[in-house]
Amino acid sequence: MNLKQYLPEIKENEPLAPYTTIRVGGSAQYLYVAKTRIDLIKAVEIAKQLDLSYFILGAGSNLVFPDTGFKGLVIKNEVNNFKLIDQEFSEEELNSISPRLKQLDNAKYDIKNLGVSFDKTTQKVYFQVGSGTRLNILIQQCLDRGFTGLEWFAGIPGTVGGACFMNIHGGDFFFSDFVMEVEVLEEDGSIKVYKNKDLKFAYDYSIFHENKKVILNLILRFYKGNSDIARNTYSNWVSKKIINQPQNSAGCIWQNLSEKEQQDHFLASCSIGYIIDQVLGLKGIKIGQAQISLKHAGFIENLGKATSKDVLSLVELVENKFLDKFGFALKREVIFL
Repeated sequence: MNLKQYLPEIKENEPLAPYTTIRVGGSAQYLYVAKTRIDLIKAVEIAKQLDLSYFILGAGSNLVFPDTGFKGLVIKNEVNNFKLIDQEFSEEELNSISPRLKQLDNAKYDIKNLGVSFDKTTQKVYFQVGSGTRLNILIQQCLDRGFTGLEWFAGIPGTVGGACFMNIHGGDFFFSDFVMEVEVLEEDGSIKVYKNKDLKFAYDYSIFHENKKVILNLILRFYKGNSDIARNTYSNWVSKKIINQPQNSAGCIWQNLSEKEQQDHFLASCSIGYIIDQVLGLKGIKIGQAQISLKHAGFIENLGKATSKDVLSLVELVENKFLDKFGFALKREVIFL
C-alpha cells in the first residue's frame, strides 16, 4: 500500500517546529492534516496497516519533538465541530479532583477577586465538540452564545482533545470538571464512548497517557451563567498569563509539588517556579538558545534558535539539581518524544 495513494494531501519531510509552541524539533517523515472525524480515523487505520508509527498532534503545546524529527506519520488533528446535545447527564458521572488553588503563586495569580460565573443551581447545556477544536476559539464561541465555565482555561494554546488528554487546569478548575463523555477510536479500530468516571482523571493526567486510544469527540458541560463575570475572568486570566508566562515555550515543564511535599521540606511555596528560582537559583540559566524563563522559572523559553537538545539539557539540569537537594524526582507536564 502506498501512503500517498490513500492520503494524497500528505506532506513529506515537513518541519515540525512551526507546529509547536516552543518552535523546536526536526521534520516529520510524513504529515497529514485531518479535517474531519472520518479523516482522523482513516489516517490512523492506514498508518496501522502500513505498520507505520503515528502521532496525533494538536496545537503543539506541552510537547517537544526531538531534533531528529519523527519517523512515521504525524496526524495534525483539526477535527472541529460544535453541536448542541439534547440530553441530560447525571452529576454522579463526574470524577471530582481536589482543588488546586493552594498550588498557585497567589502573588502572580490572585484569582480570589475573580468571581465564578456559575454554581450548582445554574442551568446546564451540553455540546459535542470535535477533539481538534482550538480551546480559545471554543471559549469565545461559548461566551458569544452566553455559555460559561471554560473561561478559566483562557490563554492556553491547545485543542479540546489535548486539554482532555492532559486534564489541563485553570484557576481552581480542571478540564475534567466539564467533560461528560469522550468518543474514542480504540487500538483495535472499534469506536467506544467513555464516561468521565472511566477516564482516571487526575492532576495533569488521564487514561490516555496509558495507551494509544485516539480522542474523536467530547461531550462537554457548559452553564447558562453570568456572562459579565465570565468575560471579566477571561480577560483578567489572559492578561495575567501574558504578563507572567513566556509565550515561546512548551508550557510549564513540571508539576508543582504537593502540599505534603512542600510541608515535608519546609518550603514557603509548592510552586515549581518559586523552587527553581529561589531554592535552586537556576532562573535565567541558558544552554544554547534555551533559557529558564525570567518570567516564570517553571518554563523554558526558546530565545530564537534553540534546539530540542538545548531544551532537554536544561530540563535535565533542573531535575538533577532538584533530585540532589530533595531526594525525589520532579514530575513533567511536557511530553518529550
